[in-house]
Parts: sequence; C-alpha cells; structure tokens
Amino acid sequence: MRLITRADFDGLVCAAILEELGIVNDILYVHPKDLQDNKIKVTENDVIANAPLVDGCGLWFDHHYSEHERLNLSGRFTGASEIVPSAAQVIFDYYKKKIRYDQLISKFEELVAVAGIVDSAQFSRKDILNPQGWNLLAFISDPRTGLGHIHSFRISNFELMKKLPKLLRTESVEHILSMPDFQERIQVYQRETEKYKKFLLKNILQIGNAILIDLRGVARPPIGNRFLEYVLYPEQNISIRLVDGKNKQFTMISVGHSIINRTSNEKYKKFLLKNILQIGNAILIDLRGVARPPIGNRFLEYVLYPEQNISIRLVDGKNKQFTMISVGHSIINRTSNVNVGSLTLQYGGGGHYQVGTCQANCEQADKIVNEMLQVVNGK
Repeated sequence: MRLITRADFDGLVCAAILEELGIVNDILYVHPKDLQDNKIKVTENDVIANAPLVDGCGLWFDHHYSEHERLNLSGRFTGASEIVPSAAQVIFDYYKKKIRYDQLISKFEELVAVAGIVDSAQFSRKDILNPQGWNLLAFISDPRTGLGHIHSFRISNFELMKKLPKLLRTESVEHILSMPDFQERIQVYQRETEKYKKFLLKNILQIGNAILIDLRGVARPPIGNRFLEYVLYPEQNISIRLVDGKNKQFTMISVGHSIINRTSNEKYKKFLLKNILQIGNAILIDLRGVARPPIGNRFLEYVLYPEQNISIRLVDGKNKQFTMISVGHSIINRTSNVNVGSLTLQYGGGGHYQVGTCQANCEQADKIVNEMLQVVNGK
C-alpha cells in the first residue's frame, strides 16, 4: 500500500512504523489542504496518516481535533482517530493491540514518545536555542524550518525525507545526525539561525497578546527554528503568521499558542468558567457585548463540561446589527441526536448534522436561543 502523510516528524515516524510492519511500501508526502481539495487521487490501496480523511482510502490514522468537527466520522473509515499527542501514537496503539504485530512494534515506543513531544511542541527555551539529539533531527526534518529551499545540498530534502523512515527504523539518532547529508544541513541551520533572529526582530509586530509575523512578499526568509519567536517575545502567548500561498493565489494564515508563555488557554479557561451557563444538555456561551474574549482552543468548553453534549454560542454581528448564533455537538460527549443543520435552517441559517449557524435580529436572539434550548433538551 501507499502511505499519504505530511513530511513533518510525526509523518516520518508514522512512515517508519508502517514500513516496519509491512503495511506500506511507498510514501507520498502532501500538504493537508491538497487532500481536502481533492487534488490527490486516493484509492483503497492508500493509507492516510496525520492528514485529513478522504473517503475511499484503505486505512486512516489521525489525531487532529478539527477532523472530529469537520466530519461525521462514525463508520466512514478503517483505522483509528484519537485525540493523543501524535498520529504515530494512534498507529502504535492500534497495532499494539494486534498480537501478530506486538513484537515488531514494541521497538518504536521511545520514538513514538519523541513524536508526541515534537508534535505537541513540548520544548523548553534550551531545546529551541540549542537543540540536541531527537529535537535537532525533528527541527532539521521539519519543512517549516525552510531547508527545502536550499538547492546546493548533495541530495534534495525530498529525497532525504524519503530515506529517513528507514533510518529511523534501523539507526540511532546519533548515527543519523553524523551522516554527511544531515551534517551539511545542521551547519546551514546553525549558520542561518542568527540571520533568522534578526529577521524576526525586524518583521514582528506585537499586538496585545499576539505576535504578528507577516511574510507576504518575502521570497525566502532565513532558515530557522519556527519556535524562536516565542523565545524572543516571551510576554506574548500566541502567534499569527501570514505567508503567500502557491503563485500568490491565496494567503496561508497559521495560528499557534506560544510554547514558552502557555497562558493563553488558562485565561480562556477562566473566561469560559465565568461566562458559561449549563442548561440541561447544553452549554450556553453568551459573548454579546464582549469586545475581545481571550484567545483559546474552541473545543475547551467540551472538556470543561463533559456532561453536556451540545453548545450554543452567541456573539455580536458586524456593528452589532445582528447576533450570530453557533450550535455544535460536543466532541467529547457524543450523545446528542439533534440535527443542528436542520435546527439552524429554521432560523435562516444552516450547516451540518453536528454544527450550524444562523444570524438573528438582536431583539429576537434570546427568544430563538430559548426555543433552541427546548429542542436540544428534548422538550
């Protein structure tokens, strides 16, 4: 079978495990958006890992929250999707349960733990400024570091990443890093880091809690550690990065919590605990009149209130001319049988079975929400 995955460290570890087990014999590295846009032909001979589900694939392994909200996953795939630190962990746990693979897969326990640390960015300031061992290999192999833009290497980054899964299966990290193809990349990485630091200091804007990095129009920024901005700006707790898409046909926007200042979710957690009402099966989050709520994970409310199975969120529309009402099934407690798309359609909106939105006249919003609460609570 062919593996379709991202070319980051988690994807590489997924490839190593699946190759070792004899599940795959070919690898295609892709951008997740290309799968969502159906630009990649997928068949039952494909295994997708650490990337969005495409109907018709043979196996699918993933760990992203967004896929649980984007899709109604029940019965749609063979494989596993769990909210754990890495897709490699999902694959490891899936095959560990199968007796015929138990001995083969046990050797990957340490590597899977490393993939979890890397993919959830559990790095210290020291790890970022002076990475060693697995951390250094992870940064060198991550396409976001930028080494793929260098064309003077003996072999291309693409070719090297095709070879790396086998090396992860058979060699120690010390041996891998000592190989000439990795040594020349390490030298470039270390040489460019100071340039990257100066580049960030020149191009970053600090706006409240956020670091704004606008790279539109920048042909090739210096190579560097993508977490360096958090070390340089420890007071900020989140970053927003803009880069040109392919042929400048679109703009790619990336948002991430700081891995140095981890207060973003804590502030958001306190905010939710103060502003949420529990009404039967529902979590009611009324943000009307709130100019700018703290930034945080939009699924956190379901973790805080696991007994509720649906949320209703109200926010002011543009210039407070209307109220936006969003309704969604909990991704933790999946017991709701309310057709949200049908419910919001009754009020001029729409959506999917699990999520939907509508706009309401400000004077009618409370009445509509009360009617929705009657429905979601079965009254």
